[in-house]
Amino acid sequence: MVKQGLEESDVLKTNFDNFKRGHNFEKEAISVFCDLSGNSKTETCGLFKDSSDSNYGASPDALAASPFS
Repeated sequence: MVKQGLEESDVLKTNFDNFKRGHNFEKEAISVFCDLSGNSKTETCGLFKDSSDSNYGASPDALAASPFS
């Protein structure tokens, strides 16, 4: 997806069932993470592209505040 320059909204319009399922459960996954970890400080984020190789990237559901800060 990163190499092809697709945005998340482009992917959700296609038949990628795993992406759609992941998108549908993002809020629930964040809630479960917060409950299990005791960390209630999360922040939504977008796509992170690998600056050394444009073939790689990541789109996490959210970023969690470090318990060590």
